[in-house]
Amino acid sequence: MLDELAAIWLVGLLPRSRDTLLIAQWDEGFHSARVTAAGNAETARMHSDVTERIRVTRRLDFIS
Repeated sequence: MLDELAAIWLVGLLPRSRDTLLIAQWDEGFHSARVTAAGNAETARMHSDVTERIRVTRRLDFIS
């Protein structure tokens, strides 16, 4: 899992993605993976609920 995250987030300036929708998806996946890795099913469920509610805001954050 860490190798996958590093391949996305630890890149130089030129190879960085400019696709804001994709970046928002990566950001959501990053946070979800961290919560899931903690091993608490209830926390993961709550995080999923919050993620659903803030998805539009997260995407807008990467556009501005």
